[in-house]
Amino acid sequence: YPIAEIVLCPTTVQGEKAAAQLTKAVKSLSAVSDIDVIIIGRGGGSFEDLNCFNDENLVREIYKSEKPIISAVGHETDFTLCDFVSDVRAPTPSAAAELAVPNVVQVLGELRETYLYMQNIAESRFDTELADIERLRTGISVKKAMDSLESDKDSIESIFQRIKGQVSNYISMEKLFTDNLADKISNLSPINTLKRGYACVTKNGSSVNGVYDVACGDILNVHMSDGVIKCTVDEVKNG
Repeated sequence: YPIAEIVLCPTTVQGEKAAAQLTKAVKSLSAVSDIDVIIIGRGGGSFEDLNCFNDENLVREIYKSEKPIISAVGHETDFTLCDFVSDVRAPTPSAAAELAVPNVVQVLGELRETYLYMQNIAESRFDTELADIERLRTGISVKKAMDSLESDKDSIESIFQRIKGQVSNYISMEKLFTDNLADKISNLSPINTLKRGYACVTKNGSSVNGVYDVACGDILNVHMSDGVIKCTVDEVKNG
């Protein structure tokens, strides 16, 4: 969901200082007005590693937060007190991300269904008005029928034009939304970054984020826009 903005509040997630840092992070994020949801989480670990998420002060801070909080601590089989006071428990941190935002494909599908629903309503209303005119035409005198017909015709035409205008405006707004969303998705594409001459370096399937991740003799894969270069590290320089 590319239009979502993510705010990170890093803390330690195990050890003596973890509980205090986590409590401060929840309190700080809860005070930010435009944050919609908070995810507190970490990967799996032993009971001792996860014990900071059982801290009383942290649990109380989560409970009193006015922001909705998703707890995503450990793996699916791990439970901490944070899970029981949060608004939602996710089995893993990645599952928490899926719960926090909608699927853009699903959103576009729902918009399409709404457009079709409005179109059906407009067509149904138009057919009903035409049927009423036909009943008037055959059920009363010719003069009254013609007078009524002219009046109803103008009324129906006005209603139809109004509905047509509303549907047209709705379609234009949704097209603008879709175009903007497509531009944002394109701008966020890593392929476009690679085409500008940048490269992504990996070692054993993991990203290399700096010289401290490699050593002489390591085999690296340099991913570029048109392929991959495999190379061996001969020298490592810092700075």
